[in-house]
Amino acid sequence: MEYIHIKNLERYHPGYKDRNLLWGKVYFTMISGDPEFEMIDSEIDKWRFVALVILELQAKKPIPLNDKYLMSKGFKLQKRPISLTLQMLHNFLEVVTVSKQNLCIEVDKEVEIDIDGKYVTEFFDYFLLKTKKSLKLTPERKMIIERRLKEGRTLEQLKQAVDNFILDDWQDRHKFTDIVYCIGVRNKIDNLDKWLNIKTKPKEIVDPFKLKRPL
Repeated sequence: MEYIHIKNLERYHPGYKDRNLLWGKVYFTMISGDPEFEMIDSEIDKWRFVALVILELQAKKPIPLNDKYLMSKGFKLQKRPISLTLQMLHNFLEVVTVSKQNLCIEVDKEVEIDIDGKYVTEFFDYFLLKTKKSLKLTPERKMIIERRLKEGRTLEQLKQAVDNFILDDWQDRHKFTDIVYCIGVRNKIDNLDKWLNIKTKPKEIVDPFKLKRPL
């Protein structure tokens, strides 16, 4: 049987397996401040994520991926199938199988796509080189890069977006030079597609022989 498991569940209540819980931690950054979470367009999916965190904390084990069970917990699957929620929240949860003998969690390899860390590092180094920024590869920035790679975007496409990103001249651009503004999604605008498709102005080449010389 398949189950839904929250990645990094421990962060929402350290030591949750060792006690009977009456509450769970919900961080403000889940709604405002986490670039990946802000990319989730559906309000239904956001509510479902919070609900799944609470359900797994309370049960102390992954939640059954079963329509009847989920509907009993308030999930309106007729409005949005659970499959679409799983697809949208793939950075936050995973589908697993649980052994009845030892409750060992095994990740469904068809759902969890492994991204080679060297591609993430190579792109981030390229981003810093081109933007001349001194930033750390935080979990949020790493998730943004991994998400684009999981979508099938190539390393070359990400680098091309960076090239166009730094060439475009716009007001106050120095305030918007983080990863999310280059390859992320904000306010339903896919910045990666934006910078891949934008027509940048070529730098003007000055012909020294056409320069006016004093008489």
